[in-house]
Amino acid sequence: MAIVCAALLIYILGCVQTVAGTLTAKQILEKAAANYDAVRDYVVEAKIKVESSTIHVPETAVKIYFKKPNKLYVESKEGFAIIPKQGLLVGNPVREIMAASKLSLVGTEFVDGCRCHVVKASYEREGRSVDTTLWIDNRRWLILRINSNPDWGPSTRMQLQYTKVADKIWLPSRSYATIIIPPIPGSQAGKKPATQKPAVIYMSFSNYRVNTGLNDKIFEGKNGKR
Repeated sequence: MAIVCAALLIYILGCVQTVAGTLTAKQILEKAAANYDAVRDYVVEAKIKVESSTIHVPETAVKIYFKKPNKLYVESKEGFAIIPKQGLLVGNPVREIMAASKLSLVGTEFVDGCRCHVVKASYEREGRSVDTTLWIDNRRWLILRINSNPDWGPSTRMQLQYTKVADKIWLPSRSYATIIIPPIPGSQAGKKPATQKPAVIYMSFSNYRVNTGLNDKIFEGKNGKR
């Protein structure tokens, strides 16, 4: 009987420790935000490919310059390039979501063989209500997948792979974003809304240079946006 009681006590204590050690949604996002907080600026070479039934975007090679909080300059050998913002992680997307969100932890799932915490967030952006789900690797605390669904307008499904830069900072090596356009109402009564095929954006990144102290002049005037 004493052995059974001791075993039961150990089991109960183990459960208590497990519950006490469970992270909240906010704590998980704080861990994820720390990686992006470490990036003050970067330069990276990128290749971009867009598959869309509505617009033609030639495959492009560019060099991207970024500096906190939101300075971005894109250099293209062709002289002009369209950079889909859905394929980029600039600044700290986790902090932006946490700034005004209702957060909830909904469980764990595997993405690319990595166990992830699944966190849901609801917030306002540019006059729209947005529901976003993030899959965050529970070892490296990186966003591996992020789905954003506004109450109107396109939804985005984004998946990311990472490389370690300077032996300490993780930054995307590839991103894959699917943009889902909601059905367009039919012009005739009783006609079903027209459906567009999703646009898909592929981006690959290489030759990062991080936290080199980029000069603000790079982003001035026609070069970029402040």
